[in-house]
Amino acid sequence: MKSKYTVFDRSRLLLRPLAERTHDLHLDNWLNPDDAPVPVPFPGLAVLADRVRSARDAQAARIFMMGGHVIRAGVNRILIDLMERGFINHVAMNGAGLIHDYELARIGATTESVARYVRSGCFGLWRETGELNDWISEAADLQLGLGENAGRRLLDSPFPHVGQSILAAAYRLSVPVTVHVGIGCGSHAGQIAMNMLKQAGKICS
Repeated sequence: MKSKYTVFDRSRLLLRPLAERTHDLHLDNWLNPDDAPVPVPFPGLAVLADRVRSARDAQAARIFMMGGHVIRAGVNRILIDLMERGFINHVAMNGAGLIHDYELARIGATTESVARYVRSGCFGLWRETGELNDWISEAADLQLGLGENAGRRLLDSPFPHVGQSILAAAYRLSVPVTVHVGIGCGSHAGQIAMNMLKQAGKICS
């Protein structure tokens, strides 16, 4: 049945390779666990650390909930270290966290300028990142969570920087990761029809 509304012509979208994107963050921005501590103006941090340590000793839940900006702060290696030492036994992230983690593992860089690429109509329309939509469909077919399937896929991938991936490390360590993707949020929404696109038109040129 044909809709009575004008339907957006997705075939006019043009996906571009990540190599053509200007990345705002690169691996040299990422912190190492052995680096000197960064001063944090939060007096309750020591109390929080004590409570996390006590929860670990008591085998209670240590759930780390995060958005994409946590990865953009360059703390992947620190979070992986905390998982390896048992201080985190569950990670919950949003869709942006998944995208940043994937891109960092694949190309060693992530983050695009919203102002730059929304203006040109290119925001989120990157060919390689669209692979995540295949992993989403595969997770449903396999009855796996998105975080588990993405971690499994990343760990098995040939990506050169997979050692920086929170999702891959979590899968390796059997730490569950749940990905909470908001409707219409992040660049997932712009690539749902990736496999259908013929790269016709010049919306993004």
